[in-house]
Amino acid sequence: MGDRLVGAVGTLLVLSGGLVLSGCGSQGGGELVVTYAAADGSSQSVTVPVEEPRCTVLAGTSLLRAPSGDAVITAMPVHGSPEKWTLSVAIGDGMTFVSDGSFDADESGFTVDELSGVVTATESDGTTTGISADAHVSGRFEC
Repeated sequence: MGDRLVGAVGTLLVLSGGLVLSGCGSQGGGELVVTYAAADGSSQSVTVPVEEPRCTVLAGTSLLRAPSGDAVITAMPVHGSPEKWTLSVAIGDGMTFVSDGSFDADESGFTVDELSGVVTATESDGTTTGISADAHVSGRFEC
């Protein structure tokens, strides 16, 4: 979990720091379902609706966001790799699913099927803790 968690934390910091520029909202939608292994070994699933999606192209790079309330979803291509995207999904209680896996996406949205990643939690002091290295997300984000 170490290397994946370090990468995920770095990605989460980039996604949460200052990338709030978004285009006009649209009538898109969808939902993402994050499934992860809890500390007690049980499987937990959280459904996150895609509300108020905003899909923008900034300097030739797509940025997809659904910034509604606590359910913030952000997707953007990894620098220099148009087929590899970074995806962050806030799932509540300070927890976030993060993946930098490969999936097809463009300015109109994306669909993922069991895209693997990690779940982290941000503590009240700002530190990030690994919750699950065995997590995945499925669903669609439509602009």
